[in-house]
Amino acid sequence: MTTLTLTEITMPAALIGPSNPFPQLNRLAESAPALQVDESVPEELRKYIGYGVGSSCGDPCLPYAVQDNYQRERAPQAFKVAVLENEHLRATILLEYCGRLWSNLSRMGKTVQSMEHSY
Repeated sequence: MTTLTLTEITMPAALIGPSNPFPQLNRLAESAPALQVDESVPEELRKYIGYGVGSSCGDPCLPYAVQDNYQRERAPQAFKVAVLENEHLRATILLEYCGRLWSNLSRMGKTVQSMEHSY
């Protein structure tokens, strides 16, 4: 039988802080490569290709706000998780991080995939 449980786990995390109210319009990284567009695409269409979408983590990605108010110090923090389990596996999913898989444990005692100790 498969069950889904909503609960919380505590792990060390840095405080993110509020989003910057100003959009990121310029590249953050000077060495970020430009988007490559095939020469067969007409110039009037190439002009705005990639606007607001970055090709690397240093490029703007509109409409998302810049998250530059985070702290470096980690402290224990509670996170909402969904635990999906059956007779074979137990998967823990971080709900506040877009459904990122935190751990996937086999009922046979073997770790299939786990991010628990990567922080």
